[in-house]
Amino acid sequence: MNQFHLYNIEILKQYRLILNRYGREDLSYPLLVSPTLLNKDGKILYVGQETNTWGKEYEDPEIVGKLESLYERFLRSGATNRPFWKFLKPILTSELHEQVIWSNLLLCGKKETLGTPELPQELITLSIDYLYHLYKESNPSLVLIASSSRTPYNAIVEEFLQKIDIFHLDRPTAQQPYSVDKDEKVLWTYHPKYLYMSKNCAKVQEACKRIILK
Repeated sequence: MNQFHLYNIEILKQYRLILNRYGREDLSYPLLVSPTLLNKDGKILYVGQETNTWGKEYEDPEIVGKLESLYERFLRSGATNRPFWKFLKPILTSELHEQVIWSNLLLCGKKETLGTPELPQELITLSIDYLYHLYKESNPSLVLIASSSRTPYNAIVEEFLQKIDIFHLDRPTAQQPYSVDKDEKVLWTYHPKYLYMSKNCAKVQEACKRIILK
């Protein structure tokens, strides 16, 4: 059996234990990456904030395989045309599922609504662990973080960056809407919805293209 599939099983087990400990029934299923899309090094690891209502159509307790399949179908179908994906697609040189591994700073979102979920520290730690493990497994050519620099996202980004030995990467600002490490392995920018509103989308896309095509 695929090792990453076994890892997803363990992550879901830990996730459910934490939810039970806190009596939480308001959170979505976690975003679990399909092992079949982890078969090639050098993809772009595209990191968002959280995925609300993910997997809400499922109630099966043995659900890991279904969540992995949902993830794969979503990417193979081209995801959606929301700002998060609309920003990414012009940057790519091949099909979405061939070039991108998608993950989030928070492993889960809200079950029924939108917005940033309030999570106990155990779930934040589990989210960071999952993202780091995914980074090690996928060996990406670029980590593209598209997230607000406010709490709780900024603290998660900074802890993740320390784990992958990226230090002193500035947070994006209104004056400089993206930040890149000296080796151009990580680019951190705002969530694309804000980039479109602030008219910085094209500027950040060009920076991403330059790094990808170098």
